[in-house]
Amino acid sequence: MSTPVRSPEPPPPTPHAPGIHLHLSTGAAIILSVAFLALVGLIVRSGLPGAAPTPTAAARPEASSNPGTPASAPPERSAPLPRGRPGPWGDLEYYRILLERPDEFLTTGFSSVLPTRWFFEGRSAEDLAALFEACNLPDVQKRRLLDRNRWQITAEGITLEPGSDLILEMHSAARKQIYSVLANSPANYFHHSPSLLHLGTPDDWFKESGLRPETEALIKKLIYRSDNSLVFADLPEVYAACSSPEERRRLIKTLSRNDTLIIKLMISETSDTEALVDYWSTVGRAKDIRPLLESLARVPGGASIDIAHLLPPLARRLLYTFPYPTDGRALADRNCFWTALNFFNEEPNENLRDAKATETTIQQDYFPIQDDPVFGDVILLLDSREAVIHASVFIADDKVFTKNGRDFTEPWKITSVTEMLSEYSWNEPVRPVVYRLKRP
Repeated sequence: MSTPVRSPEPPPPTPHAPGIHLHLSTGAAIILSVAFLALVGLIVRSGLPGAAPTPTAAARPEASSNPGTPASAPPERSAPLPRGRPGPWGDLEYYRILLERPDEFLTTGFSSVLPTRWFFEGRSAEDLAALFEACNLPDVQKRRLLDRNRWQITAEGITLEPGSDLILEMHSAARKQIYSVLANSPANYFHHSPSLLHLGTPDDWFKESGLRPETEALIKKLIYRSDNSLVFADLPEVYAACSSPEERRRLIKTLSRNDTLIIKLMISETSDTEALVDYWSTVGRAKDIRPLLESLARVPGGASIDIAHLLPPLARRLLYTFPYPTDGRALADRNCFWTALNFFNEEPNENLRDAKATETTIQQDYFPIQDDPVFGDVILLLDSREAVIHASVFIADDKVFTKNGRDFTEPWKITSVTEMLSEYSWNEPVRPVVYRLKRP
């Protein structure tokens, strides 16, 4: 899960998206509480094979992201790949890759970078002074931030221009304290939607990026940690320091990297193919799945298949791809809800671009479950206001199929439940609930 890198010239402030509010009975709320505990148990029991850094697709020719790659026998390799925990989904192994934004979706033609301004929405002068006093800043930085002559105080909040030198020299703890407040307002474009790096270290993320060492070092200096994420919110400062259009292009490409997984199902003559067919062929797809899995079980020594071949047609077409940008709404709202609720549809129901239609579909066609999720179940994330802010589809182990937001810079991908939670809880708590499609 990386949040898209934004242009160095932010758009006008926009209000928070209202989210989808599900109206639940008391009984449903109890079921969802139990479902939440079950999901947490699933995460705890998982071996989390995706947690350790693994080679990118470029480093392994066999780790192709093309869903049309034919099934083949396991290739020879010097080290074993991360394996999934045992379950009804079969024996899985994982290839971690980093998807970069397509070249067609990049621009480096900005002539200037506006000075960064911080907007503290809904904060009083006393609130802001207390925040800066608590940050343990050097005296020269504290005096600048506490200088009320530099503040623009309005009924909506307080705006100030800290200066690039202060931003570049501020220590990590103060950065986290201040930016966690700025992140609450969409007016602070880069703080509200920062780049989130989920690999173990920045070195894993910047591997083979092509950035100059000076640029890479500056980014690492400005990164701070929030729970399971490495957060970078100072793109304008680094962008301004880039010495060429090519360096700026590599900067945006690198920060746009989306951490995702290719999953292989391993099958041998000892595999219980009927159990695998039962797990992967929900909604009447056994006739398509059974011949394929049975044929793989007859390969001498076993074989593997990309699970993209086992996904329903629409999800298979979308996986690892980016939507086309559009000036209208035809594709603009193909977000996580559209993605999750269209999972089993051969052709998408475009009505699901509408929030009201999404809420109605969940209420009418799905029900909350208490058991562990299985292939095709929908995991919804609720914020502190009980608004549904994200939806994904459970695949296997602790992995989900999802798309982050509606932006054309975000691909359809597979990620872990753990990383999905950290993507949406980096600055506020969320809780997952699980829904299952009603079937005849």
